[in-house]
Amino acid sequence: MAASPVHVLCRVRPDPPHSPPSASAPAVVVRPPATIALPLSNHTFSFDECLPPSCTQADVYAKIGAPLVASAFEGFNCTIFAYGQTGSGKTFTMQGNGDHPGLAPRIIAAMFARIAQSPPSDEFVVTAQFVEIYLEKVRDLLDRAKSNLAIRENADGSVFVEGATSRYASSAEDLLQVLSEGNAKRATAGTLMNDESSRSHSVFTVTLVQRSVVTGTSRQARINLVDLAGSEAVKKSGANGDRLDEANAINSSLTALGKVIYALTDSASTHVPFRDSKLTRMLQESLGGNAKTTLIINCSGLAANVQETLSTLRFGTRAKAIKNRAVVNQIRSVAELEELLAKAEAMIKDQAARIEALSTCKVEQEAHLSPVSASAEDTALAARVAALEEELIATRAELERTRVSAHDAHAQADELQADLARTQEALAESQAQANSATALQQEANDALASELALVRAELAAPATAAASATPSRASSMAEQRLEKLVAVHRQLLRKAASLEQQLDETRRQGEERVRALQRLIPAEGPRMVRVIKGQGTSAHPIEPVMLI
Repeated sequence: MAASPVHVLCRVRPDPPHSPPSASAPAVVVRPPATIALPLSNHTFSFDECLPPSCTQADVYAKIGAPLVASAFEGFNCTIFAYGQTGSGKTFTMQGNGDHPGLAPRIIAAMFARIAQSPPSDEFVVTAQFVEIYLEKVRDLLDRAKSNLAIRENADGSVFVEGATSRYASSAEDLLQVLSEGNAKRATAGTLMNDESSRSHSVFTVTLVQRSVVTGTSRQARINLVDLAGSEAVKKSGANGDRLDEANAINSSLTALGKVIYALTDSASTHVPFRDSKLTRMLQESLGGNAKTTLIINCSGLAANVQETLSTLRFGTRAKAIKNRAVVNQIRSVAELEELLAKAEAMIKDQAARIEALSTCKVEQEAHLSPVSASAEDTALAARVAALEEELIATRAELERTRVSAHDAHAQADELQADLARTQEALAESQAQANSATALQQEANDALASELALVRAELAAPATAAASATPSRASSMAEQRLEKLVAVHRQLLRKAASLEQQLDETRRQGEERVRALQRLIPAEGPRMVRVIKGQGTSAHPIEPVMLI
């Protein structure tokens, strides 16, 4: 697992239309191939890519978006996050607008174009989450009721937002709808430096799961597209009241991000403070972990912002020294592991036979030759034998690792089968409970109907003499009794509707869980189909679509 540095791209935004023309030399100069100069402060910085104000959204995608899509289909986690002062063009780079789509919509379109061109023996499941960090609280942009979500960690060290809404997507349009819905709910406000300033950090996560029905091997990749809120000087932005609280929270989290990057690049550091903020906690895997990470530093070309630009460029220089260790997130099928095990054992037997033959030859030659008269050929033969012995030791170690992997794969398959069985039993139990509730409801309805018939009879012709003597009072009592029965009937109807809704939700969750588990369990034989699960809603989920 080789270390890979964080890829840093610097983009300089054009001057705003209303900015005054510069009377002196430009404040920021892009020098090919990848150098940024600040003539006013006499500083020069070098990065992996440097894009001038004239660059287009397509240029940005070609530099970092296209390689990200390719890495995701190979099974690597990928992260792109935009950093810079407020008003430097981060959201435009990540989201774009109708005429100039940014990285996120272009990556989505490329993903589904790649899926459409994939072999029919591959299955794909695409899901998306969209959250924001506002005032140090993680809020779900797809469900506003979820306003303070917790960040958890899996056994493998990966982090996730507990309870965040996941949407399934079967087309680029589905995923773009999720992106648009989340962006419409982001916290934004106007300041003196930006008419529509992002007041929160947003994290749009796409999970791509692909599985070959021929080999049973599956790969999973997470794509994190992070649009950071801009750092801002309060005096320049004019923030006050709620805007001031937002600015303080933003600057605090970006300071924590800077401390994490410093700790990761300082050889003397023994602790990385990922838990100091929600932002660094969510980016933990992307900074020095299992991900291919690209940082876009957005700079303003205005002379008035040269100090903020200098700070941004220094941040990018420090981040460039981070070393990530990305690995392919792949799960091999049991059959494939057993095949690799058989090949390894055959290779070991073959090498053992060759080593034995060479050892015998060496012994025979040593019996006829004195140590002084040993030839160069004998020396080379002895070296070859030693090398083969080392190779045998390494092969045995690899065999042991392969055996362990096969055992783990068997255990995982057994666990998935058990989980599937438990889910199916829970679904059956929910169905039985619903049937019982329906029967009870029917009995209550029958009893209510009988009671209503009796009341109507009493209203039409009172049965007792007392009722005949005072018809108005009997009628009044019967009407009151009827009103109570009608109220009870309405209450039962509401309860029945609630039970039916709960049943539908339980059935939907159970069926979704069953389908997810069935996709992960290796198939008995190859099926030439592609499965792409739809988005839908909780009330009307879209079933998997099978394309022959």
